Amino acid sequence: MAWGFTALRSDVQDLYVSSSMAKATIGAPDGSWKPLAVDHEVIHVRGGQDAELDVQATAHGPLLNPIFTAGNRPISLKWNLYDPHIQHAAAL
Repeated sequence: MAWGFTALRSDVQDLYVSSSMAKATIGAPDGSWKPLAVDHEVIHVRGGQDAELDVQATAHGPLLNPIFTAGNRPISLKWNLYDPHIQHAAAL
């Protein structure tokens, strides 16, 4: 319960709308074009087949466009949970 109060009561998420030059590249914060990172995820489903998902990520975080399809500009989610430089309570 303490983790829920700590993690859910503050605004630690930001959405970034990027410009996209091509499907495999994205505008980086420094103005250059960077390739998208792709992480292949396997979601294990109890009593069913595993679901496989390729998650595209930018310097800010994963792209949300495969989930939210209402636009054609890439939207990425920056969340402090994804930041490897922040020590999280679960790792302590």
